[in-house]
Amino acid sequence: MLCAYVFIEFSEEGVKAFSSLGDSAGFYSPTLMDIEVLLFLAVGGLSIFAAVMMLLDDNAVQSALFLILNFACVAFLYLMLDAAFLAMVQIAVYAGAIMVLFIFVIMLLGAEKTTSGTTRQFKWLAPLVLTLSFSLFIPVYLAVNQGDVEDRELTPSAPLVRAVHAAGNFVSSTDVVLTSTDGSTQHTIEDVTYKEVDRDGSDLFIEVEPGTYDVAVSIPDERFTAPFPVGSVVVEAGNNYNIVLYGASSNLEIGEEATARTIGIPVVTSFAEDLSPIENREGRLTVFNAYAPFESLTLVDPGADFNVTAEEEVETYVEALPYGEASEMQVLPFGELRGAFVEPGNQDNVIFRLRDFEVPRESSAVVFISSEGGADEGTVATAAVAITEARPTFGSPQAIGQELFTRYVLPFEMVAVLLLAAMVGAIIITQRADIKPKPGRPTRRKVSRPLTNVISSQTGHSLRGDRPELTEPRLDDPEPAGD
Repeated sequence: MLCAYVFIEFSEEGVKAFSSLGDSAGFYSPTLMDIEVLLFLAVGGLSIFAAVMMLLDDNAVQSALFLILNFACVAFLYLMLDAAFLAMVQIAVYAGAIMVLFIFVIMLLGAEKTTSGTTRQFKWLAPLVLTLSFSLFIPVYLAVNQGDVEDRELTPSAPLVRAVHAAGNFVSSTDVVLTSTDGSTQHTIEDVTYKEVDRDGSDLFIEVEPGTYDVAVSIPDERFTAPFPVGSVVVEAGNNYNIVLYGASSNLEIGEEATARTIGIPVVTSFAEDLSPIENREGRLTVFNAYAPFESLTLVDPGADFNVTAEEEVETYVEALPYGEASEMQVLPFGELRGAFVEPGNQDNVIFRLRDFEVPRESSAVVFISSEGGADEGTVATAAVAITEARPTFGSPQAIGQELFTRYVLPFEMVAVLLLAAMVGAIIITQRADIKPKPGRPTRRKVSRPLTNVISSQTGHSLRGDRPELTEPRLDDPEPAGD
């Protein structure tokens, strides 16, 4: 196990240094890929050898020990794939608990020899197993013979998009319609409400096809029977996008003449959000600036009092973020974060204080700062936070659980049924035939003497003769024993 962790932690820089040393000395220096291939071939070959010996060895204890060696090799292969949790489960559960139980039962029952050496049942099983084993070499040969297995690129997943309403001078709730430029596909995100993104936003993402989409919003007015176009966005495969409505490009009067009001038609933009796996005790922070009164904003740490002076040295999280743009993603330790949005170059002018905010653990948080009631001068700043869980790390318990109970739930249940059937079949096959009575022949108890003789010996009288006569008891008869 220690050697496995040393291999996992063996950095690419170390391999480069070793390679440069080998080049200067004049001998071949392997690369990291060469070391991985050699190690995989060695461990894989040892695993196959242990599996074959487990099947061929007649001694049950030695067969179980070979199986433990096979489990250890499989755990090492999991470590090479950076799946430490699976390797730990393989060692602790299979090689530890189950195989120790097997060995204990085998040695307790004294069943070290699985066969008598002369009797061999199921003679057809060995040719079948050999045929199936050698048939597996065909796809392996085809894969290796192609030679470009490592060069194949994985197909990126379809993009996910989420709509965020940060336009304070627009209607409080609207529907966002995404239509591809060729008109082939259309997606509608219903009831996008102003600032209502402070809950877990993972369920707000929808899957779309990569490409360019025209964005339109619904307006509650009889004159607008179709969604009103506000712009277009571009989404690419493999990314997660936030489509943000903010600001106002123009004003529009809606409603009846007595109750007419002016709304600002929002501007639309989009930015990608990183939801890749992250360390256990860290989180991501992104800021989107939709506050129009200032051209840019700066996010700093104001301290416990949430006040900042011009001469005070403070930690800066986001520096001079322009209006209508998103900041670069910041990776911070999870926990409480004190923040204050200030004017760049004039940090004692605190525009908004970000209170009761925590950097989420293994998640991504996006803070949208906008204007309450419009984009005019003197409006009050407000903020909304959207938190989305990052994708779990490969090989972690969360990743395994999500894959088993979402994508592979049907195969998982089928394997469970097959294992149950195999266990029942193994019990039936291994049951001894001479213990079961032959069908169709009733069984009865056999005795060494006739039943009449047994009763006669116990009572002292023969059942075949005359019955004994009963006489009156006499005074000189001995007292009968018992109560």
